[in-house]
Amino acid sequence: MVMNSSEQTTARCPKCGASLLARGEEGTSIRCNQCGSELYFKYLEGSITPSGYLLRRARSPSKANYRIQREEGDSFYRKTGRWHKLIRIIDRVRKWYYEHIVDSETGEVISHKDQSLTDHRRIGNPK
Repeated sequence: MVMNSSEQTTARCPKCGASLLARGEEGTSIRCNQCGSELYFKYLEGSITPSGYLLRRARSPSKANYRIQREEGDSFYRKTGRWHKLIRIIDRVRKWYYEHIVDSETGEVISHKDQSLTDHRRIGNPK
């Protein structure tokens, strides 16, 4: 948003808190009438995209491990710096693993796994 010099904005002095009525374009400055500090005009623009992530787990009271784990929502992949839609289900009762990952921007399927849990191997060092 670039403002014309005829448009007025209200600014607050960061030092004394005085309210200032100002006209200016980006790169210009005004002086506070009370404390004399100088304020510079800088206009910023941005956008916010909401995202969500849900992790649900179920276990039996007598067991320590989770019987069923379900993850779904937006996941940030650091290696590429992009957001992905993720659905992951680990069902230890039925011995089943399901994972579906889609790139949020392009819609490209990154990974799809629907297999037995005994066939599934996670990346990393097994303990």
